[in-house]
Amino acid sequence: MFCTECGAAVSDGARFCPSCGATTPGTVPQRVRPAAVTLLAVLKIVTSLFWLLLAGIWTIAWQTAPEGGPVAGAFTVIALTLAVLTGWCAYGLWTLKPSGRVLQIALSCLGLVLGFPIGTIVSILILIYMFQPGVRLLFSARAVESFTPSEAGQMLAASKSGLATAIVVAVAVSFLAIPMLGIIAAIAIPNFLNAVDRGKQKRTMADLRSIGAAVEAYAVDRNVYPVAETIADLGEVLVPQYLERIPAMDGWQRPFQVQSNPENYLIYSFGKDGVGESCEEAVTTTYNDEICFADGQFVRYPSGTSP
Repeated sequence: MFCTECGAAVSDGARFCPSCGATTPGTVPQRVRPAAVTLLAVLKIVTSLFWLLLAGIWTIAWQTAPEGGPVAGAFTVIALTLAVLTGWCAYGLWTLKPSGRVLQIALSCLGLVLGFPIGTIVSILILIYMFQPGVRLLFSARAVESFTPSEAGQMLAASKSGLATAIVVAVAVSFLAIPMLGIIAAIAIPNFLNAVDRGKQKRTMADLRSIGAAVEAYAVDRNVYPVAETIADLGEVLVPQYLERIPAMDGWQRPFQVQSNPENYLIYSFGKDGVGESCEEAVTTTYNDEICFADGQFVRYPSGTSP
């Protein structure tokens, strides 16, 4: 005899179809992974790889931008956590483990808020599907031999329901969002790193200006500039009368350079690359250029800032 649902051959006296699990006279019901679950598993694999990529990018940002380290470090931990969770979820979905359903439900709840608006709709469909009785049976730890004909029918119905088809379509559409996320990341991360370097530049200029103002105040009182070869030397003569605390490091956490004698002085930062080349008067255009303050004014400073 043959199954009335899928047409597969069924032995006489069997309770379930061996191919689709239908409650046709057949054999022991089989767990067959529905297309919707397969697609969810594939999506989770791709998402896990995406989060791993972001974690790598944020790790590079963490190492190259000490000032933005706490933020980049936090994003790295979050990305790695999501990569592990989505990867584990993909394995559970593919193998029909109970953990796959639980993690999918948890991630879908997260997607209700973070995925607005498309992700919210997809998450709602997935949650409704995952809470269907047949899907619960599909992912249950129970042996299929213990299923009643009614339960086997519910499991089969869940894999063939219109909602499963809707999920396939919705998840397929959500795949289109992944390249968009990549584009957003490609734009956002360089902008973040640029903002970090710009902040370091501004902080460096502010510190140079405050040190220079203290040196000028010293010269007003004594008619000479202080003699110093290091920022520590300047600190000894300027703190605490002219400065409560002298900034010792630039925005990239490198010591300020000092050349000071009774007639003139120069205080400068090597810039992002830490390589000293020139303090000739110029308006610079890269973060690698020096920032120089001499005799009461900036002589080498970034374009777009007020000296």
